[in-house]
Amino acid sequence: MEKDLEWQIVSLEMDKYSKELGGFFEKKWPASILRKKLAKTLHHTKVVKDTLRDLLGATSGNLLVIYGSGYFHHYTYGLCGLAFEKNSCASFSYLHIDAHDDRHNSFSTNSPHGLNCSNFVRAINNEYTSDCIWINQLSDKKGSKEVSWIQQDVYLSIDLDVTARKVVPTEYNRGELSFDKLAGFVQQIKRKKNLIGADIVGYAIPDKERLDSSTQYTNLRKRQAYFLYASLASEITGIDLPEFKKCYKEISKEIAHLKK
Repeated sequence: MEKDLEWQIVSLEMDKYSKELGGFFEKKWPASILRKKLAKTLHHTKVVKDTLRDLLGATSGNLLVIYGSGYFHHYTYGLCGLAFEKNSCASFSYLHIDAHDDRHNSFSTNSPHGLNCSNFVRAINNEYTSDCIWINQLSDKKGSKEVSWIQQDVYLSIDLDVTARKVVPTEYNRGELSFDKLAGFVQQIKRKKNLIGADIVGYAIPDKERLDSSTQYTNLRKRQAYFLYASLASEITGIDLPEFKKCYKEISKEIAHLKK
């Protein structure tokens, strides 16, 4: 059961995919989107934390942050910390919906403070909460068992590579979740838990898919991603906009027809 806090959607823009998403949200949902740009990629825990606090710390309400390639998923470390500070939680669950657990020890500079998209959950575990829950599949359509594992206060991070290939284009190895299962699980969390913050990441079109496909197909896949983000944003913020889900499903059918 979520507390009555206003949500602010933020487009965190550091690659072409996040800029596309920001432009789409600005056009379709102008009253709800705040666009913020990052000029360079950040990989140090303190720099990530301080930069995102400076960029977003004064923003009122809970934050839903959308961005593109999963390469930048480590920014969730700073976003999760910001949500923890803003809500003054005694404890909370970090819910990691992703095809990968992102707890690896590796970092190219061998720095103990280095972050990348494969190790940042370990940093969240060490600094903010020991209750980090990784989910890459669900026991039923609504994830009822998985919801029961989560504390009342929860930060939600979704990497769309957790979904099957037909759901949305992403760069990394894929999971098998359907759109309906993912959306239904998010809906359950929204209804039964207190979301203190959230982010959605993962949209990118791999070079092989782009080069092997027609312009029409590629443009449809882009629009599929935009409406998927918008559908999940509608679920997370509680702003009921069913036309986003309807458009997503119509585009997905058109894509399936093209591939036959």
